[in-house]
Amino acid sequence: MIHQSLNWGVIANRVPPVSEDRESVRRATALIAALVGVWAAAEGAVFGFRVFRRAVRIGIGFARFWYAAGTLQLLRRCPDCRRLIVRDARVCRHCGWRHTV
Repeated sequence: MIHQSLNWGVIANRVPPVSEDRESVRRATALIAALVGVWAAAEGAVFGFRVFRRAVRIGIGFARFWYAAGTLQLLRRCPDCRRLIVRDARVCRHCGWRHTV
């Protein structure tokens, strides 16, 4: 008889009680949840810092532009015709004066 040779009682004794198994599953689940939470917080901090840093750069650039525009630092006078030209211009659009580097 095959059923008698399996010895079901020995296999049943090797299985831990249900209460201990549930407790270990709870602990493992809590540990995994804690690790995922820490990882998500770290990722959020890195992403938030990058967004903040970019916002600061944009704000500084915005402030620099409006300061330069307000104080006319975006423009300069042509040495020949004395008209306002763009600060980075190499050629005056009014008289044709060329800036030599």
